[in-house]
Amino acid sequence: MTNRIPMGAWPHVLHKLGVTYHANGCIECAVTGAKLFDYYKVDCIRPAQRRAILRLQSDVQFKVSRSAYAPEMTSGLVCIPKAAFYSANK
Repeated sequence: MTNRIPMGAWPHVLHKLGVTYHANGCIECAVTGAKLFDYYKVDCIRPAQRRAILRLQSDVQFKVSRSAYAPEMTSGLVCIPKAAFYSANK
């Protein structure tokens, strides 16, 4: 359950791995309002970068985001679990 990488260090870690992001924030639970993930929105992430991230922290999730007004436009999300995620999934 413990993070191997401190939450505040992720921007630096992503930069060192060559992952560029153009937005970041928190994903909250719609019911409780608990912050479940920190996310970083990327245009592209290579398989080698994905493997490197998973080696650092195996519970990182990768998702795809689509725009409501232009669904053909997609972005990747690198989602780093927060403490509330583990509490909600016991």
